[in-house]
Amino acid sequence: MKDFLVLSDGTAEDANRICCAQTLAAQVSGFITCAVVNELPPRSALSMSRDAFAPSDDESIFEIARTSGVQPDAALEGRLGALWSSVQVLRFEVPPDEVGPNLGELARRYDLFIGTLPSFESASTVLDAVLRESGRGVLGLPPGIAPAPAFKHITVAWNGSREATRAITEAMPLLSQAAEVAVLLIDSGRKAGAQLQPGERIFQHLEHHGVKAVLSHVDSDGLPISEAILTEAHRMRSDMIVMGAPPDRGFSQWFEQGVTRGVERSTDLPLLLAQ
Repeated sequence: MKDFLVLSDGTAEDANRICCAQTLAAQVSGFITCAVVNELPPRSALSMSRDAFAPSDDESIFEIARTSGVQPDAALEGRLGALWSSVQVLRFEVPPDEVGPNLGELARRYDLFIGTLPSFESASTVLDAVLRESGRGVLGLPPGIAPAPAFKHITVAWNGSREATRAITEAMPLLSQAAEVAVLLIDSGRKAGAQLQPGERIFQHLEHHGVKAVLSHVDSDGLPISEAILTEAHRMRSDMIVMGAPPDRGFSQWFEQGVTRGVERSTDLPLLLAQ
C-alpha cells in the first residue's frame, strides 16, 4: 500500500481526509493524490435550458459553473496550509452523476480511496460507486470527526466470506503495522466435531504476515450484527474497522441497518471496506 487517492469536494471534510491520508502515508512511506471535484450542471439542466438559451449557449453554462464561486483548488490550499505541498492534485469537472464512475475508474490506479461516510439520509454515494468500479479498498471517514493520529488498534469483522478476505488483503499493510488487531467473529462458536475454532485459519494467515492478532468470539445476545461489531470495536478502543462489503450493498446497506437499529455511533470509527 503506497498510493492513496483522496476525495476533495470543496467541503470542510477535505482537511480530515487529507490528514488521514497523511497519517497512512507516514505509516507506509506512501504518496497522496487529491482528486478535486467541481460539479458541473447536470446534463438534464442543459436540455431544460434550451427554451431560454440558444443551443450554442450550452458551453457558456458550463463555463459559468467552472468559474463561479470559490475555486476548489484555492479553497483546499487555504484549508490545508503546509500540507498542500506534499499532495499531487488532479481536477475533475463533471456532472454529479458522473463523479462516482469517474473516481472509480481513476481509483484502479491507486491502493486505497479515502472519502467521507455518507449521511444517514444518503442512499447512493460516491464511496459506493468507487467500491463497485475500482476493485480497490475504500476508507470511509466519519463526518465531522478527525481521524486518529495513527491506526494502531484495528478490528477485523470476519465472517469467512470472499469480501471479508478481500478486505483483509487490502488492509494487510496497515494490519502488519498495528499494535493490535482483533479478529472479531459474531455468533460463530466451534461446531461439534470441528478440529479448529472458526477464525483460527485466518488468524494463522495473519500471523504469517507478522500481524499481532487476537481472536475474539462474541455472542450478539440479540443485537443486530452491525451493532455488535461496533460495540466490540469501541470496547477494544479500535481506531478502524475492516470488513467486507457484499456486492452492490456497500455503505448504503451498512447505513440502512444502522438507521433501523439506531446505530448512530457508527459514525465514530473509519470503515475500510472491500468487495
